[in-house]
Amino acid sequence: ERLLAEKTERKYALLVSNATVALEILYTSFRLRMGKKPTVLMPVNTFWSTATAALRAGCDVQWCPIKPNLHADLPVDLDGVDLFVYVPIGGWVDLPTVTALEESGVPFIGDSAQALGTPGGALVGEASVVSFYATKVFGVGEGGAILTDDPEVYELCKSLRDNGRDSQKNCRLATWEGRGGRVNELTAVAIWTILEYAWAGTIMHQGGKLDLYREALEQEGC
Repeated sequence: ERLLAEKTERKYALLVSNATVALEILYTSFRLRMGKKPTVLMPVNTFWSTATAALRAGCDVQWCPIKPNLHADLPVDLDGVDLFVYVPIGGWVDLPTVTALEESGVPFIGDSAQALGTPGGALVGEASVVSFYATKVFGVGEGGAILTDDPEVYELCKSLRDNGRDSQKNCRLATWEGRGGRVNELTAVAIWTILEYAWAGTIMHQGGKLDLYREALEQEGC
């Protein structure tokens, strides 16, 4: 977890069993901190877990349309929105959208499941979620993580990951409505290995693929 935080330039990283569980834990943490059932706004162009995890965490889901570049097209009025989920499509961060969110004052998080290793992809919002599923950039088979700079978010999510137990007191008393979301040891070792020995190489390899796509599209006049 310390190595992941270092690689992504976040203060805290919390490994969990998969990215969907990470989203559910993160949504739950915001609901508990807000003390109400939050309304979560998210773009229609996303994976279904972005929405289903919010519903399981006791949130209301609303949708916003997308722009031609496939990123969220924010409504002018965000009144009634308690939390926004930003989705870096293809790992690409749409800076105008992020800037508008920051200026709106509405808290937002990043469903950055496919954005680990991309510029800024894991740095979106108060917290972001990344995935180590087999089809992702740093795929080891399974696993996910919550990344944040907020110690309050980190401690609450850590407790929720461990069946709601108090992470500070290390006791058996369940303070919150948590779940068993810890990553298993073998997956943790696989994640550590790819971060320690293949971080730069994987990013370079993926960049090479991107260059091939760009060349092919330019040849087609795109």
